[in-house]
Amino acid sequence: VSYQLCVENLTDMPIKDIRVFPQTIHGPGEATIRQSNIELYKNWYARNTHQEWQAAYNVPLDLGEPFAIPDPQRGIGTQTNQTVYVDIYIPKTATPGEYEGTITVSVADSHPISLPVSITVYDFTLPDRLSFWTELNSYSMPRKHAHDYFRLAHQHRAVFMPWVIRPKVSGKGKTLSLDFTKYDQLAGPLLSGEAFANNRRKRVPIRTMYLPFEDSWPTALNKDTYHYEGYWPKRGDSRKHLTQHYLTAPYIGDALSSTYKDG
Repeated sequence: VSYQLCVENLTDMPIKDIRVFPQTIHGPGEATIRQSNIELYKNWYARNTHQEWQAAYNVPLDLGEPFAIPDPQRGIGTQTNQTVYVDIYIPKTATPGEYEGTITVSVADSHPISLPVSITVYDFTLPDRLSFWTELNSYSMPRKHAHDYFRLAHQHRAVFMPWVIRPKVSGKGKTLSLDFTKYDQLAGPLLSGEAFANNRRKRVPIRTMYLPFEDSWPTALNKDTYHYEGYWPKRGDSRKHLTQHYLTAPYIGDALSSTYKDG
């Protein structure tokens, strides 16, 4: 479960060293939801289509990590508030019932303010295996620390979907070969769940991923491998060229070269 905390600057001067400390939440008997199950995110503001500022991204914020209003990292001189996204993980073993706690906001050496937090825990548990998955699509693979992107999505019950993980290709036609070494290093732990050993849904594999195949892989589809004498349209060209291709292109089995077919 989650909620948002809004810290507002009512002065004409910047406020620095603002800190947020969620406290342990206490439930029936000795049941608790500890600080280790509470995560903070600083909302990163961006303009919407109406040029209005709104929270757009969640930037991880350590418990007690200082921030300021206006935020010098964001650079909005007229910023008068900062919202903080508070994410609370309810352990599977949590006793059902009413839980109460506090979240504390402090500024420099001033007296901290504590706000009440109440949670109702119901007698059911979400399964680790997703029955519906939110695909976070991307048109490129991260160059570094790729598993961390998958872990972040996994932690929030989503699936990172970059295009695309592929084996290394060498040769062409009948001599074409694939080296799966790096592919297995990257894809293997995702499909086995090993990459998520330290996530809350421990060792649960990703639910979906792109296969490496397309019309231009493992053999490129170009003028050398696809014999079409008409105009090859470029991005932004008129759709009439696509229509011309559909009407005049030869049977694809005859148009593809032997190199493409053998690959």
